[in-house]
Amino acid sequence: MISHKHRCLFVHVPKTAGKSVLDLFGLPVLGADYDGSKDWIEDPYGHIPVHSYEKRKWFKSYYKFAIVRHPLDRLVSAFHFLDKGGLNEGDRAFAKEHLSPYNGDFQKFVTEGLESAKVYPHFRPQSDWLCKRWGRTDLDYVGKFETLEESMSEIAGQIGLEYSGMRRLNTSTRAEWPTYFDRRTRKAAIKVYRKDFWCFNYRSKVS
Repeated sequence: MISHKHRCLFVHVPKTAGKSVLDLFGLPVLGADYDGSKDWIEDPYGHIPVHSYEKRKWFKSYYKFAIVRHPLDRLVSAFHFLDKGGLNEGDRAFAKEHLSPYNGDFQKFVTEGLESAKVYPHFRPQSDWLCKRWGRTDLDYVGKFETLEESMSEIAGQIGLEYSGMRRLNTSTRAEWPTYFDRRTRKAAIKVYRKDFWCFNYRSKVS
């Protein structure tokens, strides 16, 4: 999402509180509910890697930011979100083909299906959206889902938006994410998201 009014670019990685960032700009959660009235905003919905914007004339001067999340937490969130139907027909079609064979069995999906499913945006490594080779990024700020309030405050301050606290959207009531992993599934997931752990300074150990 680009806001030319605020001279910024937000790279929305799926399942990293992106809807909360859109809310900061006064945008509805669903693109179908947006009337297009904010003519200074470009690409408000969808997921576009930062490198896709590199040749735009404003790229170097705009404030560029994103939110990241512990890779295994994001994996659990993505699986349950899509397994319940996601947001659109594309999500449902993907879930029918790639998730329904596992009948909600997260561990079986991780060990047998994640490697092929990682091309779908919600399972695609965060580093694919945000990083170049060797973990370098053109972003000015990478906030953390785990300290989201602090990250949102920092972003709002940098782009000149009023901020009085956030409301987290797309929340769930499932168990804590570490409970979904055993040694075998942890190893399989870490193999897929190894670069994310390294790029964004997350520990791979699950206690």
